[in-house]
Amino acid sequence: MLVVMYVELNVVGMITLLLLLRNIRHSEIKEHPIDQLLFNMVMWTILFIFLFDTGMWLSDGKKEGIFYVINYLSATMYYVLNSVLCVLWLSYTDYKIYESLIDLKKRLPFYSVPAIFCAVLSLCSPFSGWFFVIDTENIYARGDLIWIMEVVGAFYLLSSAMLPVLDYRKSRWKESKKVNFYLVMFPVSILLCTVVQFFFYGLSIIWIGALLACISLYINIQNREITTDHLTGLFNRRRLEQHLQRRSKAKRKGNILFAVMMDMDDFKKINDTQGHATGDIVLKKTAEILKQCSEGSEDLVARLGGDEFVIVGERNSEDEIIDLMERIMSTAEQYNDMHDFSYEIKISMGYSVIQEGDTIDLLLNNADKEMYRNKSKRKEINK
Repeated sequence: MLVVMYVELNVVGMITLLLLLRNIRHSEIKEHPIDQLLFNMVMWTILFIFLFDTGMWLSDGKKEGIFYVINYLSATMYYVLNSVLCVLWLSYTDYKIYESLIDLKKRLPFYSVPAIFCAVLSLCSPFSGWFFVIDTENIYARGDLIWIMEVVGAFYLLSSAMLPVLDYRKSRWKESKKVNFYLVMFPVSILLCTVVQFFFYGLSIIWIGALLACISLYINIQNREITTDHLTGLFNRRRLEQHLQRRSKAKRKGNILFAVMMDMDDFKKINDTQGHATGDIVLKKTAEILKQCSEGSEDLVARLGGDEFVIVGERNSEDEIIDLMERIMSTAEQYNDMHDFSYEIKISMGYSVIQEGDTIDLLLNNADKEMYRNKSKRKEINK
């Protein structure tokens, strides 16, 4: 009866995760950022943990030859994926807080060492019995060195919980409180379930706790529809402000944080003479150009509304910011030359860099003023 109950719980967990993943896949957002990809990997890992846990429950104690194979394979992969999940979650938490793939790549080798060690021990366990033992009756039992996995897992979970706590103590802004609360929920729920499961051997609730934490996180943070512009697929102003708050506190030493503000010349004329459908096409094509010019960087591209766009990021010098603006201008001109449409994409731009003591609003306002100065100069030249 107990086996049936746990198998049913695992199946419900797998179906729930598949529904969440399907919803993400079929959303209108075609390109998912790093945090979404990491979160997807977390969900896929938990899904396969449910699968292999089910294999262990269904095969345990059955003496037919195939069930020995299933039990050994399921137990081995179960422990390997525990290690994988630890690294993925810590990486996801790191990126949600610091929003820097470059910095995450630097820390990832250090994050991975304990997990790789445990994964190797897991793969050796069918022969050594270090993490688990399966006797001649095909009954699973914990191995003598299972404490290593538990200590390493606790290290990852505590580290994942401490990162958002320390970030909140440092930043203390409203959005940080919300995001960090749900980031802490995942490791804390697993730790609590692990403690209960340790003292009540045979109870299996860890991954149910992880699933519930994932659902909560998905609903409250990972549902990207509320931070994405529906028409262009770019981020919206809400997401821009969240990103700037984090980047201003986590700016790399020696870099400058910048904002490039843009709007489109003669956009109202396009809407008035050729209709809003054509105007929407122009906005989408402009978004594609901006994403293309920012590809390979950590820049965030957002649509503020109407025909206004902004790119924010970090560079080593202002010359690099000017290079970015020239690349955007050149790409737009190439697009106009290659396509014989009834409209042309013309973009006015201005940038500003954040100085010590500047607010986010001041950064954006300065970029906006610079953009309008440049637009006025262009109009004077074209008269």
